[in-house]
Amino acid sequence: MSKIVYVQMDQGLLQKKDDLWTVKVRTLTSVHDIPYLSRAHAEELKEKAARFGSVKEAGDY
Repeated sequence: MSKIVYVQMDQGLLQKKDDLWTVKVRTLTSVHDIPYLSRAHAEELKEKAARFGSVKEAGDY
């Protein structure tokens, strides 16, 4: 399991729909984009990912 380097919330390509966000989770070996989340869900996932330190433990996506 890879250690998370950083977690970023980004509207990116989803700016047409202001209520949807992408959480970008970067590890040493990969980047996971978890798109189409409500802001509350995105904030929760970002917090969990930062707390647990791994994508798999952070939750389902």
